[in-house]
Amino acid sequence: MKKSSIVILLFALVNLALSFSQHRWARNEILKYDASGYYLYLPAVFVYNDLGEMDFYDKLDSVYRPSDDIKKYGLYSQEKTKLQSNKYPIGTAIAEMPFFLIAHLYTQYGTSKYPIDGYSEPYQFSVGMSNILWSVIGLWVLGAFLRRFYNDSITALTLLIIGFGTNLFCYTHYEMGMSHALLFMLVSCVLFFTERWYATQQPKHAILLGIFLGWIIISRPVDVIIVILPLLWYTTKQENKWLVLWQRRKHLLYSFISFLIVSGIQLMYWKYSTGNFIHFAYQEEGFNFNNPQIVKGLFSFEKGWFVYTPIAFISFIGLFNLWYQNKKLVFPIILFFILSVYLIFSWHTWSYGWGFGTRPMIEFYPVLSIPLAALLVWLSKQINFIKAFAIFGFGFFVWLNLYQTEQYKMGAIKGAGMNQKFYWRVWNKMHPSPEDWKYYNN
Repeated sequence: MKKSSIVILLFALVNLALSFSQHRWARNEILKYDASGYYLYLPAVFVYNDLGEMDFYDKLDSVYRPSDDIKKYGLYSQEKTKLQSNKYPIGTAIAEMPFFLIAHLYTQYGTSKYPIDGYSEPYQFSVGMSNILWSVIGLWVLGAFLRRFYNDSITALTLLIIGFGTNLFCYTHYEMGMSHALLFMLVSCVLFFTERWYATQQPKHAILLGIFLGWIIISRPVDVIIVILPLLWYTTKQENKWLVLWQRRKHLLYSFISFLIVSGIQLMYWKYSTGNFIHFAYQEEGFNFNNPQIVKGLFSFEKGWFVYTPIAFISFIGLFNLWYQNKKLVFPIILFFILSVYLIFSWHTWSYGWGFGTRPMIEFYPVLSIPLAALLVWLSKQINFIKAFAIFGFGFFVWLNLYQTEQYKMGAIKGAGMNQKFYWRVWNKMHPSPEDWKYYNN
């Protein structure tokens, strides 16, 4: 068995074991807030046959309280159609649908223990298992992509660091039902089929690339910025980039058509619920492009990406090594991350509410894995002292992520309101003292 396969299997088993030990689906803790909004399409269609008026939501609010005391969370009444429109995009529900249908059949025909209401324990369990599945598939596809450039040992180390050293780990087995695990898989697929299309010139890869880009835009529209990488992907020294794209314009057309077909699912829902094919679903929320909170987003103790996921900062160092290994990839990756960071931290709530670390960056870890792998290649060629130092450093940051994930689950690290003083007071504590809590920004 390949080393990378062993890492993926370990990742799957650890996350399954942790999810079963926590048993959050039995306490109705999975379908909460955003996770409930992403999922809402499934009970609306398959249980209640009510995708428009959403009258069943009153019952769900009273029984399961998916958004605590907020009623009809994420729904907006539409004056034009007199219907309710869900602000959350539909792509995550599509990913959850196979497991949902199994749970629905089980509650109907396999047991009489649970209500057939779309939110009882089997349904919540189905969301959790779907979440783990997409993370594992994402690592598997990412491994297949990385092996096109690196040997299996480097690929395995990269997957180990990404899987256990970032907040992907937390959003696989604990913060289930969000879109990030799915998007991690979709971005991995975009990278894989981009490389395959350029290498093989087969139209099927262009079609699949369009499908996954379409799935991304109906899961989290802003993430479609990933299209930068397929457009700017490198070619050989003998080939002209734009001439290659022109020669394969039929493939691009096929890709665009498949993209439109998938993205059309969201457009049809908007047309039905709002009366318009194009609709900004988040209503009063939006971007503040004139005042992006980039410094806070990267370095603050509230939610800073480099503070809670230092592996990300270290990975960017690998861009220097990537320059010598495959310099044509450096510019697209740098451009992609510059635009991504600007967009993500221009959102009106740059910290993105409750959560562990900077969750909107999780889906971009497949891109980050490229310079990380390049750095690992360079380190593998250094003297033993540097290798030992690197092993200690990466080991420490992987441990830190695992430890802080546990702190987050125990409530020592809060999903919002963190600050520098409180962070350092609880740095090595699972149970902060009353004196510690005085420094928390509640």
